[in-house]
Amino acid sequence: MQEHVVGAFLLQIDSAPGARELAGDQVVRTTRGTDVTQLSAWARVRAQVGYSPLYLFVRQEGRLVGGGSCSIAVSGGWAVLDTSRTAR
Repeated sequence: MQEHVVGAFLLQIDSAPGARELAGDQVVRTTRGTDVTQLSAWARVRAQVGYSPLYLFVRQEGRLVGGGSCSIAVSGGWAVLDTSRTAR
């Protein structure tokens, strides 16, 4: 996992599944205007065709306040990025 501080926010970038993935699912389920493609289940579906998940979590004072996800695959020397809508 990588972490970056931007102003009052802590950005966490993670490719490993686990508790952070479930926290992201909770944000998607409880935030209006989010999309099913942000759920960890969608990342598992995309993994079956060669994509790897990448999650972004935004925290303020330790509290999860936003995030997003994308899937990345390498094909013919190119990195293919499949982005999902972000929750906030």
